[in-house]
Amino acid sequence: MPRTGPRMKSRWFRYRLEVIRNMTTEQKDQLHAIEWLKAGSRPLLVAGTLVAAVATAGSLYLSLGLGFIPCTLCWYQRILMYPLVIVIGMATIENRRRVYRTVLPLSVLGSGIAAYHSLLQISASAGSQCTLGGGGCSSVLFRVFGLTIPNLSLIAFVIITVVMSVLAVRSTP
Repeated sequence: MPRTGPRMKSRWFRYRLEVIRNMTTEQKDQLHAIEWLKAGSRPLLVAGTLVAAVATAGSLYLSLGLGFIPCTLCWYQRILMYPLVIVIGMATIENRRRVYRTVLPLSVLGSGIAAYHSLLQISASAGSQCTLGGGGCSSVLFRVFGLTIPNLSLIAFVIITVVMSVLAVRSTP
């Protein structure tokens, strides 16, 4: 059985320090990138929770506060975004790194629906109409900094997907 006492730990530390001293600058940069990938998961979980919470609060404000009626594609995006607040939020509290297994399918599917919805709105200006849910999917009701509601949803889903992908890379041995 290998020794793990303070003497072995100090030998390991001295060995690692010597290896780092003998590295080139490029190798040190690669080492920093690897260490960054293996860093803590809590900041990523907090970021994912905040993005999902802001997206959820924004969609509720637009429907309940401003009275916008969501189209069918907006409902699908809501169905995929709302649980992410609870799922990622609980993972943040419990510091569960492997939550990406639950979140990635939802966020990737939500990204696809939001991208399709955004594309419908772009092509609606060229004359095409959405036939899903009575044609309301292609109309632009509201803009924030020049972005439509599905564009904002797409940004939120993509951010969550990227954050969870980084978390997945950090969690693999």
